[in-house]
Amino acid sequence: MSAQVFRAQIGKWKNQTAAKIDALARQTCFEMGQRVVQRTPVDTGFLRGSWQPSVGSPELAKGKLDPAGLSALSDLGVKVAGIKAGDNFFMLNNAGYARFIEYGTAKMAGRFFVTQTVKNWQNVVDEVAADLGMVA
Repeated sequence: MSAQVFRAQIGKWKNQTAAKIDALARQTCFEMGQRVVQRTPVDTGFLRGSWQPSVGSPELAKGKLDPAGLSALSDLGVKVAGIKAGDNFFMLNNAGYARFIEYGTAKMAGRFFVTQTVKNWQNVVDEVAADLGMVA
């Protein structure tokens, strides 16, 4: 095998690997965001509709009623579409009471919908990696 052929094969492998790692980043961010949105408790739908996904830096737009989370999931899909490995992904909630629902108060138990999602991060990465054929 010539050095030129070997370099071409290494270059092809490098490009395929980079594309898979970018896909892993995109799909993991989407899956984590989706789980947070779907686990968000619903009363009026404002809490669920206040999720703000962004890439690069945090963005906060005005929340809206979104009981089913469809708008939040649509926004999430748009935001993660261009993610590459190493990008910073943010999933913020601008509802003033989000922290109280997550962690609770002296009069109300916490729901821990974000905490529980984050605890499963490694499982999500493993599942996505397996789906992408990245696990031997």
